[in-house]
Amino acid sequence: MALLEAQHLTWRVNDLAIVDDVSFHIEKGQFVGLIGPNGAGKSSLMRCLYRVNEPDAGKVLFADEDVWQLSAKANAKNMSVILQEHSDHLGLTVWDVVSQGLTPHKQLFQWDDANDHALMHKVMQQVDVLALKKKLFQPLSGGEKQRVMLARALVQNTELLIMDEPTNHLDVHYQTDIMAKVKSLNKTIFASFHDLNLAAAFCDHLIVLDQGKLVASGTPQAVLTQNLIADVFRTQAIVDHHPINGHPRITYHYHD
Repeated sequence: MALLEAQHLTWRVNDLAIVDDVSFHIEKGQFVGLIGPNGAGKSSLMRCLYRVNEPDAGKVLFADEDVWQLSAKANAKNMSVILQEHSDHLGLTVWDVVSQGLTPHKQLFQWDDANDHALMHKVMQQVDVLALKKKLFQPLSGGEKQRVMLARALVQNTELLIMDEPTNHLDVHYQTDIMAKVKSLNKTIFASFHDLNLAAAFCDHLIVLDQGKLVASGTPQAVLTQNLIADVFRTQAIVDHHPINGHPRITYHYHD
């Protein structure tokens, strides 16, 4: 049984289909990447999955339950989300931000207890932000903020982690650091990427969107071909194998 499934998903703005009849499923434990050019509809599709953009047609199912029929709290127990941009959380410490991950599991006015604090301590240590716990969130670097948001998502303790271009504004070190930490979690991951080489390195399955439509789905080896990159991303590339890890490696070439 698929953990997450999109069935003929369509979302429109002024009669224009931004997400156009998209169907796919994600199995438990998969690391699935969503790729496509700017304006392909990647973020819009993801917002349909985590209950921001209500679809005009089709369904989103989590473990065979329609996510749009669930309460926001029930859905927050199923999936956690990390975005490429986040609010500044003015005045909040790193510890405060991470503790927000506990909210879906609490009753109104229920305080955090010693078990909650132990979980937060363990998770923050796991993603290397424990030393930052007393610092304010707002002045942190982009990479530090993303690790804090990852800690919050892990404290939320969901089966599915959705990441919308989580490495978009990070330097190379933090890109690989964040993705390596995510890969090591052994959770079900659905993440969108601009960087095709990063997607090839960390994902075991890729979904390709172009102009709102799903145009390819499969392993990085099957999907990331020179023809697809030329057709979808409108650029020329050589695709070979990474000399160390063996995954597809994309080298772009340009004409003077």
